[in-house]
Amino acid sequence: MAYNKANAERKWRFWKEAQENKLRSLGVDDLLSDMYSGGFYPYSTLEEHWAYWSRYIYINRYMKAPKPVYNKLIKFVKDKDYFVITTNIDYY
Repeated sequence: MAYNKANAERKWRFWKEAQENKLRSLGVDDLLSDMYSGGFYPYSTLEEHWAYWSRYIYINRYMKAPKPVYNKLIKFVKDKDYFVITTNIDYY
């Protein structure tokens, strides 16, 4: 399958807009550079702070990733013996 830059950018903009809408629904008016930074945003109440973190966990753990990278990776290593090292930093 050939790479289509315009299509990829359109999908990315759609995903970015959806993420920004989720942040706004949690009361974050100033858009953040990444979702991790939202955990340090000065929310008005502790309830808002934990509402953000619960949504953050839901999005990052249970929602399907917007790009097919993970599915391709799984197909690549499916029948191989492998060791995985990961990071918990979102913005790399």
